[in-house]
Amino acid sequence: MNDLTEGFERYRIIYYENQNYGNGTFDSYRGETYLTDDNLNSGKIYTEYMADYYMFGSETKLKTVVVLASEEYYRFHFTAYNQYDNDPFSEPTLIYSNINGGLGIFAGYSFTTIEQELLPQ
Repeated sequence: MNDLTEGFERYRIIYYENQNYGNGTFDSYRGETYLTDDNLNSGKIYTEYMADYYMFGSETKLKTVVVLASEEYYRFHFTAYNQYDNDPFSEPTLIYSNINGGLGIFAGYSFTTIEQELLPQ
């Protein structure tokens, strides 16, 4: 996928594994990546192959959501993502906020979803 926008942009890429069983479809969160134009190589937004197994007997797809984010959206989600840690002794991280006298953000974004078939390994 190429970056077709002008100016400096920020991206949040979210990966899901979509499995279709006889009784329904399920999305499992697999991970996410944060990119800026500084991370792009020749204008290409690279996605990573996050699925590490194939579930026999089910149709499996990798669903990637590419979010083109405003600076406020990017900074909030990037700091919130980095704050999460299973270590109870880690130092807390301040979460970005742009609301005067409150917590949260006012931001905008657009997104596109890409689905790929996963083949047995």
